[in-house]
Amino acid sequence: RLAYRAGASPVMISSNLGQMLYLLIFEAQAAMVALITPALTAGAITLEHEQRTYELLACTRLAPRTIVVGKLLSGWLFVVMLLTCSLPMAGLCLMFGGVSGAEIFWSYLMLCVFALFFGSIGIFASATFTRTMLAIMLAYGAVFSYTIIPAAAQVAAFPFGGSFWGAVGALNPF
Repeated sequence: RLAYRAGASPVMISSNLGQMLYLLIFEAQAAMVALITPALTAGAITLEHEQRTYELLACTRLAPRTIVVGKLLSGWLFVVMLLTCSLPMAGLCLMFGGVSGAEIFWSYLMLCVFALFFGSIGIFASATFTRTMLAIMLAYGAVFSYTIIPAAAQVAAFPFGGSFWGAVGALNPF
């Protein structure tokens, strides 16, 4: 809500604009992390099965843990690169005011941690199933239940002034 009231200072208007723009950018990035990360990692191992290259991969000297971590990091680093590309827009919000550099740092760090978590869900789904579509469906189901159920719990607990379900809603990345 921009403060366009009579007597509102330009600094206050700029600060409100910076906060609103930052909130919009952060929510768009959180949605991007929730949508892109499982898709990048859910097919990592199942595609090896479907393309019949899993046996060749298993015959290498790489430990299974190294293979899984490498596939997870490849998807995660791609998402981190996408998040890094949006830093100039966050810098614009910093220029408007209303948002500090520490808030931008911690929110980007939190988005990177959520990307790693959602990527881990995708790798788990990929290791559990042998078909890519089943792994993608499981990964998206888990990610959406993780994001939607706490948000619904937080909205439901709002009239009661917060409770256990309000604390559960605080786990929601959005």
